Amino acid sequence: MNKVMLMGRLTADPELKTTPAGKSVTMFSLAVPRRYQKDETDFINCEAWEKTAEFICQWFRKGRMLAVEGRLQLDRWQDSSGHNKSRIKVVVEAAEFTGEKSDRNDGGYPYSGGSRAGYRSARTPAETGDIDTGSGAPIGEDYDFSDDFEDLEGFEDDLPF
Repeated sequence: MNKVMLMGRLTADPELKTTPAGKSVTMFSLAVPRRYQKDETDFINCEAWEKTAEFICQWFRKGRMLAVEGRLQLDRWQDSSGHNKSRIKVVVEAAEFTGEKSDRNDGGYPYSGGSRAGYRSARTPAETGDIDTGSGAPIGEDYDFSDDFEDLEGFEDDLPF
C-alpha cells in the first residue's frame, strides 16, 4: 500500500501551470513539523493535477495550513552531465482545509463545503451518491442510518466508563 497523509504550511504561493496536453498541474512544498520534535520541520515536495491543482491554487497561499492525501512517487532522470538523479514527491489525490483558527469566521470555515471542505480527485461511489441506499436518497443526504444497527441491551454494565 502506498498512502501518505500530511498536514503542513505552504512554503510559497502555489502556481497553476498547464501542460502541452492541456492538463492543470501545480508543484509546491509543505513545511511539516515533526510530531515530537518541535524544533524540526520536514519540507515535502508535492504535486497535484487537474481539479485538485485548481482547488489548491484557488484557495491556498503561502503560510496557509493544508491537509493532503496522496501517494509517494520516485522520479528518476539523468542530468546534462549524465549523472543519475532521483527525487521523492507526494502526488496529491485529495486536499482539504484544516480549519485553523486564523481562517475561521465566527467558528465556521472559509469554504462553503463545511468542516471537511476540500477536493478529492477520485470519489468513491458512497461519496458521489451512486450507491442505492434503499430509501432513494444518496448516502449522507436524508438517509436514516438508525435501521442499520441493532440495539445492544444488557451491555451497559460492561462499559469501562
